[in-house]
Amino acid sequence: MTLYQLLTGHLPFGEIEPYQTQRYRRPPKPPSRLRPDVPIWLDHIVLKAVAFDKKLRFETAEEFELALQRGASRPLSSHGATPLLVRDPTLLWKVALAVSVLFNALLVYWLLFLPR
Repeated sequence: MTLYQLLTGHLPFGEIEPYQTQRYRRPPKPPSRLRPDVPIWLDHIVLKAVAFDKKLRFETAEEFELALQRGASRPLSSHGATPLLVRDPTLLWKVALAVSVLFNALLVYWLLFLPR
């Protein structure tokens, strides 16, 4: 968290006060989006360090230090893209609502304007 804040000037999951509780639904933005001069290899290291899933994070501080030391010479493998339903779990309900509203609008049009 500290490295992310030093690189970008922001906290990875948003600015919150100590007394606030917030659910983190989206992964943090890569530091290179906030500061274009940050190299991609450092993006991968920082995002791996602040990952939601504990399995994706560094296991030890030594592993994190080694990744920073080797830097761009041996880049980390990037993690796969997050599925859409994981990023926005309500998307299915939003799509179902839109289809339902459209279907109901067509039914109202059919009942009011088509000849009997």
